[in-house]
Amino acid sequence: MKGASATNLSYKEFTLDISKGKIPPNLVLASKYKVVTSILLNSIAQKFLEEEKITEETLKYYYADDKNFEEMMGESMNVSFFSSKKVLVYRNFKKLLKDDRELFLRYLNNYNPDTLIILLANDFADIADNVGDISHGNLKVINVKDFSDAELFNWIKELFEGYEITDENINYFISLSGSSVDELYNETEKLKIFAFKEKVITKEIINLSSGISRDFDENDFLLAVLTKNFEKALTIYDKLSLQRDVEIYLMYLISNAFIGITKLFDPSVAAYSKDLKRILKLWFGSDKLISTLKEYKDSTNLPAVKEHLQRIFEVDKLLKTSNPDKKNVITNLIFSLTHT
Repeated sequence: MKGASATNLSYKEFTLDISKGKIPPNLVLASKYKVVTSILLNSIAQKFLEEEKITEETLKYYYADDKNFEEMMGESMNVSFFSSKKVLVYRNFKKLLKDDRELFLRYLNNYNPDTLIILLANDFADIADNVGDISHGNLKVINVKDFSDAELFNWIKELFEGYEITDENINYFISLSGSSVDELYNETEKLKIFAFKEKVITKEIINLSSGISRDFDENDFLLAVLTKNFEKALTIYDKLSLQRDVEIYLMYLISNAFIGITKLFDPSVAAYSKDLKRILKLWFGSDKLISTLKEYKDSTNLPAVKEHLQRIFEVDKLLKTSNPDKKNVITNLIFSLTHT
């Protein structure tokens, strides 16, 4: 059967279904937005796993480029000593081979109810014909619809939960941040960091956050620190230090990067070559930054990185709980990170 259709749901409709436990036993999930896909996968996994935590044993990723669909099918029937349920995610459904589709159809005839398989696609229009080849009563295809203006507004408002922000300022923020959903999410997270003390987001703070996005690239600052280029890192900081509370945001970038480096010492994490931005939570990270993180890890050892991280945490706490000379504190930290 060619040209199979999908169930078209808005983000809100699908998240409501998930909250009610209406999760298909096997799923093809199509969404144009990476961050929306990531949020939905996390919500689905949390609901399906019930009391069990999301771990590397309960939520596993497989990749079409690695041609390991058969490996995933084998894992779907394995009984784990660590958990009774698991979620297996396969990227990218568009590249699923004919033999793999036939294998999947046989599995669907007698699937494991304790395993949820999710096949991901970036755009349903690209996979409509392929979906027809695996049409089955035990498989559901869900296409997450594009956000309408009203839905995008409500989604952003939900992301700001716990913060005070007017509807007018939400619209102003959206107008400055562009139409990319993934970009809006990144800018939302950045904005919450700037407003973390008062939990109030004003137009002034929005302008500050937006201005930094235009004036400098997060990757440039981190690359300077990680390659031990003190002068360049300090130049970028000096350029930004006139902005209010920029130190808090820079500390967030530095701590995230070094936490990511500690994770790379785990062989199971380092093996995920295709999805490190998500695993390391470096949503803004460029391929060059990820490569530099790996090079930094290879040039040092875990105790040394943990020592840097302890220093970073101490500086972060100092900035948040007292009133030090911020420029002196950050300059000393940058010097320490680039000279040891």
